Amino acid sequence: MVNESVSEVAQSFGFEGTYMSHSFRVRRINKLLEQFPLTTVALKIGHQKIESTYQYSRNFESEEDLKKLEEIDQLSEYVIPK
Repeated sequence: MVNESVSEVAQSFGFEGTYMSHSFRVRRINKLLEQFPLTTVALKIGHQKIESTYQYSRNFESEEDLKKLEEIDQLSEYVIPK
């Protein structure tokens, strides 16, 4: 139900593709990993195993990946309460 709502909001703003609530978590963790060491991020987001956080530490290199991340940033302004 939540993922359907997120996708509907994304489509209403003209974003293509599939968006899920987890998309925002992935993006937030990647932004944290750009600024802080892996161990610090793992503690902040509540991972007990650093391997769990390491899975998020992938680099987005393709134009398509970068575009998707920018869209998630824009969409999060409307979906995530401040």
